[in-house]
Amino acid sequence: MNNEIKHTSSLLNNWLNFPDDYLFTITEAARIVNMHENTLRRWDRQGKLVTFKTFGNVRRYKKSQLVKFLGIKTAVNKNLISNQLTKKTNKDKLTIVYGRVSSHDQRNDLIIQVELLENYAIQNGWKCEVFQEIASGLNFKRKQFRKIVDLIQNN
Repeated sequence: MNNEIKHTSSLLNNWLNFPDDYLFTITEAARIVNMHENTLRRWDRQGKLVTFKTFGNVRRYKKSQLVKFLGIKTAVNKNLISNQLTKKTNKDKLTIVYGRVSSHDQRNDLIIQVELLENYAIQNGWKCEVFQEIASGLNFKRKQFRKIVDLIQNN
């Protein structure tokens, strides 16, 4: 296991233990919120996720801002931090995220489509499974579509 993987794993498991005013790099913040760095940059420009900029104009993300963005409540009780999504969800239910485009030329559109759908599910606290495919026309024998139907029928 290389150092970057160890750092990422450690960061994702422990970032809520950092002080509220801790400033994460854009790479760290992207991993925490499960978004691409370019998405965070765009959202900063749009005012959706405000950043702190250093004197060198480098974006930094406050822990408190990420917590607010993700909708996580943190409570300190006898030195234990417990996390709970503010929206009540049934943790046993699975949300299906399905993205499809018609041609290989639209592959980038598929990536964006799936990213938006998956982030919406995550922001709402939903456990999700992502399915995506490139296929045109109406066809009920599509591999990913069949997996979804089988998943629904068996659960």
